[in-house]
Amino acid sequence: MTLYGSDAFRAYVNKGMSPDDIGYAPLPTGPSGKPVGQLGGSCSFIYSNASQEKADAVWKWIEFTKSKEEMEASLIDGASKGGANPQVIFRNDLDVTLGQINPELQAVVDEITPYARLEFAGKAIIGSFVDAAVRKTMLDPSIDVMQEFQRQQDLAQVEIDKYNQSILEQKK
Repeated sequence: MTLYGSDAFRAYVNKGMSPDDIGYAPLPTGPSGKPVGQLGGSCSFIYSNASQEKADAVWKWIEFTKSKEEMEASLIDGASKGGANPQVIFRNDLDVTLGQINPELQAVVDEITPYARLEFAGKAIIGSFVDAAVRKTMLDPSIDVMQEFQRQQDLAQVEIDKYNQSILEQKK
């Protein structure tokens, strides 16, 4: 038994585990009585200091990797290796049957999705700054959204620098 994301399916199969030996289960409900779960995910970035030429090239790459054709090709590739990862599908135009995703495993992912929290590296560091910007812009429609997010980003920079430095020190 291991705690891992739904992408563990491909990782374990690629290391030689039989797809038939893999099962998923939601985390048990703890003392709070509320179920918990975590969604990871991936995202793409275009850095603000990138040249326009690089930004345009990155955007074309993002469009390609998130295109229906490429995502369906990925599902087909997963199927050829024992089944694609169970996942939260953010597009409604994909033929997910191409991935031959195990329906029992997908059912667990679908079960936890409504209450799972989005998590990402560094969330504990910047989450409060993002929350503050969202809260202010939602409660006061006269606030300049870009200006408020920039203000929070500037406030967060000291903490971000400390976080990044700690990561670099761990890699030494």
